[in-house]
Amino acid sequence: MNLTYSFIRPKAKSIFKTLTKIWMLCIGLSVLCMAGFYSLLHVQILHKQNELTLLEQDTAKLQLNIIATKDYLNRLNFEQSKIARIIESPQIDSTHSTNKRYRDGFSQLLGLIPAQITLSHLIIQDNYLELHGITPSKEVYIFLLQTPLKASFDESKVEFFPLSNGWFHFISVNRKTNPYLIPKDKDKD
Repeated sequence: MNLTYSFIRPKAKSIFKTLTKIWMLCIGLSVLCMAGFYSLLHVQILHKQNELTLLEQDTAKLQLNIIATKDYLNRLNFEQSKIARIIESPQIDSTHSTNKRYRDGFSQLLGLIPAQITLSHLIIQDNYLELHGITPSKEVYIFLLQTPLKASFDESKVEFFPLSNGWFHFISVNRKTNPYLIPKDKDKD
């Protein structure tokens, strides 16, 4: 027979009460949430700093390209004004009339080229014309530029090379086989 001093069984007691455990759990979860939020912000800040450095590099490259383009445009303007001075300078009448004839022929040639076609290279020699450029399609070139060239030249050949953007690079070679028809003298026969 055991002697007991109490009629009820002893209950297990913890060091912390239930309400204290709930508060400790809430405080722990809030600390974890703040730490997660802090680490997320830190990762996003690093990502944005990397993007900023990439944008600064791209901006520097674009500024260099802008400077190079401005220099190129200045050079083109200089050459254009130089050519204009040469063409419009009063010289000997025969040279002036020859220059006027060449200028008119050249402006007519450039007038043939439609807005859709971009020329990158042009070679003009006696009875020979070579054009290099870019066209959106073969049909645009054939209908808008090749027809007038065939009317002016005896031989007209063109080669197309496809570009990655869907346009075509072309090389057109045009020749006059008989530039001048010289009549036979009746006195020499």
